[in-house]
Amino acid sequence: MDYGKKGYIKHKAKEMETAYQAAQQKQREAEQKVLRDFMLGGMNQPCPAIDKEVSPREAILTSAIRHTCGERNVQYGSPFVNLSDCAALWTAYLQGKFKGSTLDPNMFILSAEDVAHLNTLQKIARTFNGNYIPDTYEDAAAYSAIAGECAKIEENHQ
Repeated sequence: MDYGKKGYIKHKAKEMETAYQAAQQKQREAEQKVLRDFMLGGMNQPCPAIDKEVSPREAILTSAIRHTCGERNVQYGSPFVNLSDCAALWTAYLQGKFKGSTLDPNMFILSAEDVAHLNTLQKIARTFNGNYIPDTYEDAAAYSAIAGECAKIEENHQ
């Protein structure tokens, strides 16, 4: 077909848009399969949290699970190890900052669980501006769950 220069560009743009939309749909389907397999332990069953229109609460928690147990776990490693490292750095910072004051520097000893709780509070503070940003709520839910996991790990190490 002879589209002419403008017609050819429009035709190619439409082809690219269609291919992009198909790739996005394929990606969504792959993510749903991974999430379904994770949530159902690999069983090939309907999953209400994925296969129907979900409430904001379900969407936030599902996304938090996907991020926390998937990509972020791969990117940053074990949340317990990462937050323990952060706790050690924050503890050293606080002890150094208040050295020589009337406060006892030993009262500033943080745990991985403390860091997760503080990160949850940071996410909560972000909601004070009045803008609804789903990622903020997903991260808060994830940090709260991580705090529980850290508490369990710390309890087992005592």
